[in-house]
Amino acid sequence: MPTETPDVEAVILTGGASRRMGMDKSELTVDGVSLVGHIVSELSSRSIPITVLGKKAVDLCRHIPDDHEFQGPLLALSRFTPTRPFCFVASCDMPGFDGALIGVLRSSIHGHDAVIPSVDGRLQPLCALYAAHAWTSMRALVDSDERRIMKWVASLSIETADEEALAEAGIHADACSNVNTKEELNEFLQRRSAG
Repeated sequence: MPTETPDVEAVILTGGASRRMGMDKSELTVDGVSLVGHIVSELSSRSIPITVLGKKAVDLCRHIPDDHEFQGPLLALSRFTPTRPFCFVASCDMPGFDGALIGVLRSSIHGHDAVIPSVDGRLQPLCALYAAHAWTSMRALVDSDERRIMKWVASLSIETADEEALAEAGIHADACSNVNTKEELNEFLQRRSAG
């Protein structure tokens, strides 16, 4: 049974250039379902309202189109205004995304500005839960011409969820790992079939 998270909404970023993949990552499919469609399905099954930030509208989601393409996630996120206390931010390129992650992150935020998974020692800020008030510091950075999302993360009080903590909650690291190349997608598919 999905954990109830009535104070959480989600944004999915679909406006990346996808240079290393060689095609629009939001249109990649696994088992006949687009990556963004999989994420939307996982979130919708938990009654989490979703806004898509990017080039194209997606069924079941509110859509905020990009003013300028390929300007990075921080600028795109700054154009969104949260309407709930917490917002889950997702890139569109996570083939193993598991919506159960939302409840795990929500139960871990405990007054922090964000809870961010860490996979292989690297923070995953585009698969993380943020408090709505964190948008204030984001907009200040964007207004000062900052475009690096890690600069925003560095300004926040964060809790991390490493692979061990995720595993204890029954979440595989693939739930918050993205794919940037076709090789990485193939590696994911091989892990899944072996697993």
